[in-house]
Amino acid sequence: MKKHIIILLITFLCLPEYLEAQLKYYDAAEFPLYGKATKNTENRDKHPRTPIIFIEDPVFAHALFDKKIAIEINKKNKAVNSVFKSLKTNKEVLK
Repeated sequence: MKKHIIILLITFLCLPEYLEAQLKYYDAAEFPLYGKATKNTENRDKHPRTPIIFIEDPVFAHALFDKKIAIEINKKNKAVNSVFKSLKTNKEVLK
């Protein structure tokens, strides 16, 4: 009986910590980018012919019901679109 009580006690003490570690959400937009992805990076000097591929987020089913996700996806798509337009004005976009 003591063995079962000890197992239950350990389970109830460790389980909340384990579940909390599984539920943490980190937004990648909050992390700073260093190195080749900063604003100080020159415009494709080393490999100017390398293509850049832009991919917008697809329409996720839960985005229709979750306003926060819908706003986030829309914000990211607008950011990608603005970078694409800036490259297009600099004539770096192939037809």
